[in-house]
Amino acid sequence: MRYLIATTTAALLISSGAFASSFTGLYNTGINTTTTNGITTDNSYSVSTISATDGSGNPLIINPTSAYVANTLVFPISSNESINGTGQTGSWLPLSSTSAWLTPLTPASTSLDAYKNGTYQYQTSFTIGTNQNLSTAVLNGQWAADNAGTLYLNGHLISTIDPSGSTNQASSNDGAAYNAWTSFSVVENSGAFKNDLNTGTNTLTFDVTNYAQVGGNPTGLRAEFTSSISPSISPVPEPSEGALLLSGIGLLGFIAVRRKTV
Repeated sequence: MRYLIATTTAALLISSGAFASSFTGLYNTGINTTTTNGITTDNSYSVSTISATDGSGNPLIINPTSAYVANTLVFPISSNESINGTGQTGSWLPLSSTSAWLTPLTPASTSLDAYKNGTYQYQTSFTIGTNQNLSTAVLNGQWAADNAGTLYLNGHLISTIDPSGSTNQASSNDGAAYNAWTSFSVVENSGAFKNDLNTGTNTLTFDVTNYAQVGGNPTGLRAEFTSSISPSISPVPEPSEGALLLSGIGLLGFIAVRRKTV
């Protein structure tokens, strides 16, 4: 029994750090948030306008600021909710505990871009450490937008949402917009988007286009991620872990000597 305990302890310590870990600071939309006076903002995502107008057609300028989180189940969040019982419904992907929609203004149902298309830019950053093996990095995700969008990783186009049906960009999912997910995958050492990740800071940029419409014309972004990367080297055990490892090895030696003398 002592031999089994010592062996198990040593094996656990030696194998620590062998598991893949995620990128530092990478969050799904609507997860890393702050709520003040009932208004929730996302600490990880900024939003600004490239070219936009309000619901009356007046210029709308938003300097980089934290994006708003749509945290209610009313229009335009859920396809089975109505506005004040009128029966008007939206069809954005419904809320979940995994992610939420981001919007440039609050409330989420604010109507924008009445007479010409508007473009909104959302950005988030994450870090890959120097002690991580960049060649093993994988970033998978899915996103949705109202109405269309392009996604860039460190300035490189990696995904397109294009309801108009165009397929002339990197990764298009025709017809997907705000009621379906568009998936993407970045594998650092292979595939179309290899070498797009960096050691240090990495930036994801979502340019979302809101098609012009007079009335009932909100816009938003939703994104979810999974990521993995292995350490470059096994971490050096902490002093307490090193002592435990040595005691385990010493116990093995003691048991072996005792078995010889029996």
